[in-house]
Amino acid sequence: MRHWFICETEMGTSTQKIYELSSETPEYRLILHILALLDDYHWLADITGRILAASSLAGGLTKVDGQLPALSGEQVQINLAELVSDVAVGGEDVKLFGLELEIDGKLQIADLQIANLPAKLDGKELFFVTVRVHRFAKEQADENLRNGKFIGMTGLAARIAHEINNPLDGSIRYINLALRRLNDDIESASPEKLAEYLGSAKDALGKINEILTDLSSFAKNGQSKSERVSVNELIEQAVQTFSAHIKAERINVVTMLSDEIAPAGGTKLYQVFCNLLKNAIDAIAEKRKVDPAANGVITITSQMKNGMVDVIFEDTGVGLPAEREYLFDPFYTTKPPEKGTGLGLAISREIVEQYNGDIRAEDGKSGGAKLIITLRPV
Repeated sequence: MRHWFICETEMGTSTQKIYELSSETPEYRLILHILALLDDYHWLADITGRILAASSLAGGLTKVDGQLPALSGEQVQINLAELVSDVAVGGEDVKLFGLELEIDGKLQIADLQIANLPAKLDGKELFFVTVRVHRFAKEQADENLRNGKFIGMTGLAARIAHEINNPLDGSIRYINLALRRLNDDIESASPEKLAEYLGSAKDALGKINEILTDLSSFAKNGQSKSERVSVNELIEQAVQTFSAHIKAERINVVTMLSDEIAPAGGTKLYQVFCNLLKNAIDAIAEKRKVDPAANGVITITSQMKNGMVDVIFEDTGVGLPAEREYLFDPFYTTKPPEKGTGLGLAISREIVEQYNGDIRAEDGKSGGAKLIITLRPV
């Protein structure tokens, strides 16, 4: 049987029906049916925080004892049962928006609402508790990420086409010039001129091969697992690899490697260190074109700082470009065409990020460039 009570409001100008429900009443069965169909996290609970019914998702968060769960995030702790009690005392619904809560094992943005229902069950007040996750925002973010990746890939494809097209056009032009000489008069064709044209074509095709090799390296950089490797040893190997080049360019390499460095990253860091070393050498050589007496020093430092491993490459070269925000973009380079493809720093960033690290560029103390790699110890 259904009963209801009349409660006067504080203003005394209106009345509110309070329904006394039981498990046999059609209203109660209707509530249970609706809850079973709802998305998100919904509970029907009494004033003690005891759960009477829950949506399918909410059931996954419900504790064994049948009480409303406590939810937490990085900066918030919420006990739903306590909030129900607060609503009962204060008489006003709770509405909290934009909460960062750990739900189903991951941090999600959600809104929380607790409403006092005009009903009782077994003499206890009833409350409707809802946690609504911002799925649309997440889906929109995922879509934006996919769109961003697509735009990035199309932009990269356009740059690849541009970078390959230039030397390809050059090689075709020089080969055509050589063929024209041979077709006009093979007897009087100048061997020197033919050698010049074919040599230029070979250089252009070599440039294409260099670009494709670097692109292949860029594409093969899949997810890498961190390894217990010595960062200092990888630095020393890179310096040894470039020792002849360093000597030929009259450059001094100063290494200040801490013995307290923890293992970090992995063996692919060797390629990163080689890229940074080559860039530093080229930057010093470029500066000496203007100032032949310019000092040539590359300082490589490894250290532990705030629990992280820092590796710093600093040179006395021409310094960072004005458009430094593009420094790590594929094919961005300030070097002349014969000096590189503009993929070195892009590859370096890709590798460092695979090891959950970070690479950034700053102005060096003596006007050159400073590249800083920060890695989490393994």
